[in-house]
Amino acid sequence: MRPFLQRRGRFNAPPHIFKKFVENSVGRWQGWDLLPNITTPALVIAGQRDWYVRPSLSRRTAHGMPRARIEIIRAAGHQSPLERPAAVNRAVERFLETGLRSWRSGVDESHA
Repeated sequence: MRPFLQRRGRFNAPPHIFKKFVENSVGRWQGWDLLPNITTPALVIAGQRDWYVRPSLSRRTAHGMPRARIEIIRAAGHQSPLERPAAVNRAVERFLETGLRSWRSGVDESHA
């Protein structure tokens, strides 16, 4: 991770250029119809202040997978594990402690 952080300055671009990059990459993804095929438990973590991948997009992603949960990390942006590591760790711990419970079915399969 440290080499990435040292190179971060190389990714600087004027806001209008970066906005166009985001629109052309994240905004045009066409895999929504594949999400229901992901049947393993999944945790989608999003930063409340993430303007690169908006929380609404993360929610849509989580709701597209039958066994996914969404955790929105308050006061965090796109790099929530770096910005709020304790909050991310708590979210992961909660996810792992709940077993394989699907938020849609309410069926606990952790003892199956």
